Amino acid sequence: MSTSSNVSIEIGDAVMLGPDCKIIGGNHDFRFTGGHMRYNNAPEQSKATIEIENGVWIGAGTIVLTGASLGEGCVVGAASVVTGRVPPYSIAVGSPARFVRLRFANTVELAELLSNVRSRYTVEGICSEIDALAGKRVTLPRETRGS
Repeated sequence: MSTSSNVSIEIGDAVMLGPDCKIIGGNHDFRFTGGHMRYNNAPEQSKATIEIENGVWIGAGTIVLTGASLGEGCVVGAASVVTGRVPPYSIAVGSPARFVRLRFANTVELAELLSNVRSRYTVEGICSEIDALAGKRVTLPRETRGS
């Protein structure tokens, strides 16, 4: 873990970063009235964090900013800008990065991986988090067709 005067950056195990990724903590107080922002030497009042959980894959050229939280095992597409939460075991892309879909096509595969990595997450918990984020019900089939 690395910390500065006002930003905590936490990076889990087995995290992969493509080339030219940037993790940028801190911000300028654009409400500063004592002159130009450049002359505001006071630390930011709100302490923000950047959290990158275990097994995350961050694509080339991605920028991760203060307040970002990348859930376990998520994938962030190349050249994305992450400013908020990316749910566990999901895929997010864009600027700002947005949820596209879950990494797995069915609950059996997802449950198997969660067990194998001794995850603190459950299939139901992941689906509930995505439901809340997407504003709609996300349903994974129990098994893939033809299994």
